[in-house]
Amino acid sequence: MSGQQTQSSNGQHVAVLAFPFGSHALTISSLMIKLASAAPNLEFSFFSTKKSNDSLFPASKNNLPDNVRVYDIEDGLPNVKHASAVNDPLMFVELFLKAAPENFRRGLELAAEETGRKISCLITDIFLTFSEEIAGNMNVPWIPLSVAMPYGISAHIYTDLIRQLCIKCDNTNTTQLEEQTLDVIPGLSMMRVSDVPDEILLSDSLFASTLSKFGVVLPKATAIVVNFFLELYSSSQLENDLKSKFPTMLNVGFLTQPMPPPPLPPSHSDETGCLRWLDGKKAKSVAYISFGTVATPPPDELMALAEALEESGIHFLWSLRDDKLCLLPENFLERTTNCGKIVPRAPQTQVLGHSSTGCICDTLRSKFSLRKHCK
Repeated sequence: MSGQQTQSSNGQHVAVLAFPFGSHALTISSLMIKLASAAPNLEFSFFSTKKSNDSLFPASKNNLPDNVRVYDIEDGLPNVKHASAVNDPLMFVELFLKAAPENFRRGLELAAEETGRKISCLITDIFLTFSEEIAGNMNVPWIPLSVAMPYGISAHIYTDLIRQLCIKCDNTNTTQLEEQTLDVIPGLSMMRVSDVPDEILLSDSLFASTLSKFGVVLPKATAIVVNFFLELYSSSQLENDLKSKFPTMLNVGFLTQPMPPPPLPPSHSDETGCLRWLDGKKAKSVAYISFGTVATPPPDELMALAEALEESGIHFLWSLRDDKLCLLPENFLERTTNCGKIVPRAPQTQVLGHSSTGCICDTLRSKFSLRKHCK
């Protein structure tokens, strides 16, 4: 080994493991780039699937700091033919998670070999709960990043308690169970059983099993990074409860958004027409609905949401793929043409920053947000 190699092997090498779905990879890559720019003497290796990396970084990688390397890992799909047969987006998540521990291990070994630096720290998406074991075996600090808001972290930590609550209320009718509030969980009294993510209530999937481990593995983390502002906690109970479990919890703000945010682009530059449509609405009068790129609610929930929108009469902007329009109530588009707009893709950052947007309804809190907005 040359003198240069010996010197580099003594340097610090941070491995960043992404969950390549939705906005997760974008958020953790933003954190990595900020850290790499602030600490040029550290080596950073970023791991995600090829599809995810290609969408995050240009082919030349010229926009990355010099101390960042990007590695592609396998996505868990056995072959291209099998991938084309998978219609359920959540199945991609399941296949990825099943193969991820071994795929990431191989990637970490390759990065250590190519850089000449042993991995000295793991920064991972909080969904990759198996990273705690990898970090333990390597005897390095583990720092998970949560893209979800603190309310989601808390709900996953108390998965067993929420399930027990559902079992206890099992003899009630469905409506009563859905309206049961989570008063037993500090800071979540405003939430109902119907507001919690499906994977908390259902335990028969690898994804649900992975997230149910939050309460066991997260206390072992060196620190937890939350994509949230401390000032936005609506309840000191929630904040204090999380701090009692994770003393080193770093609320770093919204990593993908510059602060202060840049001015919105001219409405006429938006080819989707969303911004021009929002320009004609009163301040905070529009519900923005988007389910991301990973999961779409089942047909009965899409139908229920559409019926709630029509019944409420509120203005809404709905980002919904064209192939899902057939799941909406018959003639829904025609009946709601005066109060709603549905597009296959919306410029989300600009929509969220528009003065007419009053609330966002997504896969984790659509019922809660819409109900609160309609009151």
